Amino acid sequence: MELSNFTKDKSRKDGLKINCIECCRKIFKEYSLKNKDKERDRMKKYNKEKRIIDKESIKEYKRNYYISNKESIKNKKKDYQRKNKEINFTFFDQ
Repeated sequence: MELSNFTKDKSRKDGLKINCIECCRKIFKEYSLKNKDKERDRMKKYNKEKRIIDKESIKEYKRNYYISNKESIKNKKKDYQRKNKEINFTFFDQ
């Protein structure tokens, strides 16, 4: 197996993880499936902390994204409105 199939690990002498990238993915996937509630709680906590810390950078990213993708966002909204005519979308027009 090639060394490029392993990720870095500074704590090990050779500087590489024991398991290859594919094995790590399988292990993580199995763990996530077995511990769905634990993983969900962990991600909720992480996201909550991340939003508090990076609130301004997130806001700036969203603003810049909207500015650079204004037309496509408007088109997606219009398409959605056409497909879902029974819902009242007057708040989008403001």
